[in-house]
Order: sequence, then structure tokens, then C-alpha cells
Amino acid sequence: MFRLLEYESCEKLYRDIMEQLTFRQKHPRTSDKYSQLSASIRLRLKQFNNEVGQLNKKLGVTTTSGNMYPSHLIINLKH
Repeated sequence: MFRLLEYESCEKLYRDIMEQLTFRQKHPRTSDKYSQLSASIRLRLKQFNNEVGQLNKKLGVTTTSGNMYPSHLIINLKH
């Protein structure tokens, strides 16, 4: 479940970045607003890359262990 929330967080950040890029296109490249948006986009891209990297790392652990959930959350149903 927590990976789904992390994925959704990455997805929201991606949409925010795309929205800012679209908004930035409406301004001249030499304007202050364009520069401000560019700085904001760069920061959000760094955050996005970090979050995607963390998610990839967690998913890599999941796929190598064969479990979709952390081991402390798995209940052994066999008696």
C-alpha cells in the first residue's frame, strides 16, 4: 500500500512539473517570471528524481525478495 502512495506522490509531482513547464512557455525567456519558474522546476525535478530513485530501490528489493510487502507486514497463513 505504501508503495502505491509513493507512486501517487511521484505522479503528482510529475503533473506539477508539467503544469509549471506549460505555464513557463507563456512567458518570454528573458522575463523574471520565466527565470523564477525555471528555478522552481529545477528544484522539483531534483525532488522527483530522488523520489523515483527511492521508489525504484524499494521496488528492486521487492522484486528480488519476491514479496510485495515488507516482511514485518506479512502474516503467515499456514498453521
